[in-house]
Amino acid sequence: MNIALIQCPAWITDTPPLSLSILAASLKDKAFKVTCYDLNIDLFQQLHQNPDSEIPISSWDFSHIDTFWNTEEKALTAYQLARKSIDNILENFRQNPQLAACFTVHYTSFHFTRLLTQEIKKTFPKMLTIWGGPYCFNAFGKTENIIHNMPEVDVFCTADGDQSLPDLLTFYNKHSRFTETPGYYIRSLQKSFPYYTGDATSDISAIPISAFNCFNTSQYRFEYLPILVTKGCTNRCAFCYECKAYKKYTVRDPKQITNEINFHLKQNYPVNTLWFTGSNIGGKADYLRELCHNLIKDTPNIKWTSQIAVHYSLEKDIFQLMKQSGCSYLNFGIESGSKRILKKMNKQFTPKLARRKLKYIYKIGISFNFNIIVGFPGENVMSYLKTLCFIKGFIKYNIKPSIATCKILAGSRTYKFPEKYSILNPRSEQWYCKQGGNTLATRELQKYYADKLYSSRWINFNFIAGKFMQHSLYLTTQKQKKFNHQWPKYIATIIDIFSYPVFLIWLLAVFFHVSIYSAFQKKYINNLKQNIDKVNRKKKNQIFIRIETYFSESGYDKTSKDTEIIHKLKSVLNKFSNEWELHQILTQLEQVQTKKIINEIKNKNESEVFKLLETQSS
Repeated sequence: MNIALIQCPAWITDTPPLSLSILAASLKDKAFKVTCYDLNIDLFQQLHQNPDSEIPISSWDFSHIDTFWNTEEKALTAYQLARKSIDNILENFRQNPQLAACFTVHYTSFHFTRLLTQEIKKTFPKMLTIWGGPYCFNAFGKTENIIHNMPEVDVFCTADGDQSLPDLLTFYNKHSRFTETPGYYIRSLQKSFPYYTGDATSDISAIPISAFNCFNTSQYRFEYLPILVTKGCTNRCAFCYECKAYKKYTVRDPKQITNEINFHLKQNYPVNTLWFTGSNIGGKADYLRELCHNLIKDTPNIKWTSQIAVHYSLEKDIFQLMKQSGCSYLNFGIESGSKRILKKMNKQFTPKLARRKLKYIYKIGISFNFNIIVGFPGENVMSYLKTLCFIKGFIKYNIKPSIATCKILAGSRTYKFPEKYSILNPRSEQWYCKQGGNTLATRELQKYYADKLYSSRWINFNFIAGKFMQHSLYLTTQKQKKFNHQWPKYIATIIDIFSYPVFLIWLLAVFFHVSIYSAFQKKYINNLKQNIDKVNRKKKNQIFIRIETYFSESGYDKTSKDTEIIHKLKSVLNKFSNEWELHQILTQLEQVQTKKIINEIKNKNESEVFKLLETQSS
């Protein structure tokens, strides 16, 4: 039986999508005929040939991808531009009927995926539509939204489904019905809450070799090749949700990894570097040592890159082993240059330790970069300036850090315990703290200056210091005499020192601008706080007047059970103790037709209505 695997924009463009390649291998092992479609690469290449398009190629850069693809309007524009590729897929479905169309859904591909799912369901009502991927994970808080608002999705997996989905489809293919399966929401079986039935089957040691050849591999540049190495993370950062999605940090057998590497290299993909996927390849120091030894032994002369966290257990010998095994680049989750903020984030290191580790890995010839988060709850102007100073200390190393404003992600500690971090309206992108100064506008201003710091040439003397450091790294990797690779480093340090007066003047200007702007934002929030209760009462009254008017025009009888609807809604709204969250819910209800509000509430108990309103607000 035919199964279609589809990747929608926007996602990576260098290689075929890893998760669908693994799923394709699992399905083929169960004798399914698999056809893979990458609408993401199709649209990317189409727009690459037309630089004047409404959607810029830069929107695929991971520094912009979150903000650009997060709106339905942008996705609809992309959907119209991809019309030819979509029509080709639908025509293939007519000629070769499919049992199911399966999608991996990310936050950046959600809107496009939904549009295509709706069209497939309308055109082929009997075809199963199945979702998986991060957007669907139970830990990330979007599952209720899919259940209530997306009837076009027949099945979705609330965790990793690379091993359990083939079994689920095998059963359906034989019996023309589903059986309840852990980790899946199946619309034909589950009509209401509770729907969670446990975790989907996922054993990292049983994951097959990725079937990249199910895609048209000639479309990709293969600047790197993704290899699954770890899942989950040993850290429990307050802003992150990964520890909720993967309850345990699991690692893949090093022998399996080297076997897969050698298999892919034999396919003659034009690979420059391997990308070892996972949030933290250094979660277990002993495992990392073992992996490096296996790479040195079984796959010599390869280059690889990965993500890693700063930790005391990562000693110098491990970094040296990583270098010997082919590690050429590492990305660190530093997030802040303030010791106080790192502690609030639940980071297990200090800025001093981070500086020492980063300087050492550069010294032995491994390039690096790091991520920064600005506007974390509790961050003030001084702690923000410490982060800028941290970034400045590494400008000469040719870094281009990824700067992001702090988001309150479903599943994270900041989302689950907003009161602990003094966060108001955590469900909104425009969240702010009780103190009032940390608003979205303030965070965006902080991001602007952090980006300007490493991109502006006049602040850092045109990166002259960086050029000398780069030459020093080149000489180090070429194993020249010690003096030969030290003199560029000394020149770089001198130039860097002379750049500090300019930097300090700029830093002073940033301090005054951010401080004044934050003070105005605080005043704005305080004024809003004074009026929010009044606004909420007004919105409540307007909604209840609408409902009563509707009943009156429809032959409303005060003795009828219809009065229970009003009492039920009043009772549920009173349960929301957070006035900002209530404000968001009331704003949503204002936009919903009165008849729809009544129908949604009529046959539900109070707990179900509460869940429904929470879902609408998020």
